[in-house]
Amino acid sequence: MLKDNIIRLVVSIMFLWCLLSCSVGPDFEKPTLYSDKEIEKALDLKPSGNGIEKSYLMFNDIVLNKLLGMAIENSPSVRVAIQRLKQARLSVKVEQSKELPVFDAMGQYQYVKESRNIGYVFNQDIYQIGLDASWEIDIFGGVRRRTEEAVANVYATISNLENTYVSLMSEVALAYIKLRQGQSTYFLLTDQLKIQEALLLCVQSLYQSGLVSQDEVNQSKISVQNIQSEMASVQMQIEQAKTQLALLTGRLPTELDDLLKRQKENLVDRDFPFDVNQFFQVSGDVLSLRPDVKASLYQLMAQNAKVGQATADLYPKISLSAMLGFQSLHSDNLFNHKSYAYSLTPGFSIPLFYFGQLKNQLKIQEEKYKELFIQYENTFLTAAEEIKNAMISIQTAQKQYDLIRKNLSETQNIYSLAEKRQKAGLINQIELYQSQLQLLSAHQKWVEANAELYMSVVRFLKSIGSLS
Repeated sequence: MLKDNIIRLVVSIMFLWCLLSCSVGPDFEKPTLYSDKEIEKALDLKPSGNGIEKSYLMFNDIVLNKLLGMAIENSPSVRVAIQRLKQARLSVKVEQSKELPVFDAMGQYQYVKESRNIGYVFNQDIYQIGLDASWEIDIFGGVRRRTEEAVANVYATISNLENTYVSLMSEVALAYIKLRQGQSTYFLLTDQLKIQEALLLCVQSLYQSGLVSQDEVNQSKISVQNIQSEMASVQMQIEQAKTQLALLTGRLPTELDDLLKRQKENLVDRDFPFDVNQFFQVSGDVLSLRPDVKASLYQLMAQNAKVGQATADLYPKISLSAMLGFQSLHSDNLFNHKSYAYSLTPGFSIPLFYFGQLKNQLKIQEEKYKELFIQYENTFLTAAEEIKNAMISIQTAQKQYDLIRKNLSETQNIYSLAEKRQKAGLINQIELYQSQLQLLSAHQKWVEANAELYMSVVRFLKSIGSLS
């Protein structure tokens, strides 16, 4: 007899376990839009080869690395994303706890006085204390689908945090490069202003001797004013970059002044040392690894779980409630063994007439899934577009940089020749000043092209989701 009872218990437990292991609704399968080979061909990626380190560390700039560390540690946008991740993880724990029974400690006193119009009249005190338990048995997986949704939302939040890091680091790097470009440009404009003012004095001296016209004097004055105006514009660019870097690193505008002082030789004053083709040595899975693409995928996964929840609402619900405690009409014998009481109440409910409400709710979730699938596809294709555009931007910036560097070298040779000719008395001081201004202008254009090339690299690192 005992053996039969044990067998029945084991069979019942196994049957209940099998029921609780089932979840109605579709299980999520990751969609494959394109293969890695198709992506590599479409974007002209070259996965073979070692390539180069695709991170901001390759710039070998100590100040930039420090700013990136400060931004990751103190940026308000990062701290907000971290708080959202904590909330998402707590939501998983909340949903997981709903799979377990709920226990409440309860105590109650009730005084009853019957109406005289119902027959025998009596007054009565009722004392009760004990534990209440309730459990909705998740046979069809509705509760487990909610946990599945919460877990998917955690991974989506993690991906959004990664995306925040990617965007933040690119913004810091771009602002830093603009700052260094502005500082180098301002330094070159200062030299141009000195030479242009010296040139103005020469022209004025020639005007007093009657060798040049007033128009030439006026033109020289305008050139001085143009340089001064450009210097003011560049100074504003420098201050805006400083302010932006302060905000990105979670600091007040003036707190970074010492760190951001002009260096004798900064990032944009050095020759660009990389072969841009090495940047493109990445594999086709670069798209699916982008944080925004992963976040969109996890949102699709969470919506699939909602479809499962809506499906489970179409099935019966089975619940179990129980009470264990003491009941008595007198408080002095409430905890007497004769006052011991318990109850066990199994129950179930079957949805019958909802006039299409539950089925339409399921259709809504299914249509929402289709919408999010389209959004995922759009995010995927947008990522491909951004990578391709970033690649084109790097290649274009490299060509412009090479042309301007060649022009700078030629202008340097022209100025060296002008110096020799001036010493030999073949040209005057004004012509030497003009040659020197051309050299400084060519140098300024080289700095701008160098900065643009570095910024195009930053945009490419952002497009592939670089996190370092």
